[in-house]
Amino acid sequence: MTRLPPLAARDVIKKLKKAGFVFDRQAKGSHEIWYNMTFG
Repeated sequence: MTRLPPLAARDVIKKLKKAGFVFDRQAKGSHEIWYNMTFG
């Protein structure tokens, strides 16, 4: 199995926003909850 390249959090957030995801809330610790109503 191949390894995935490391991802910076800011890059992931940019891509989530571009895909239509919206930040919902901060969960326990540094975890964030994002949702996209298009996907359910």
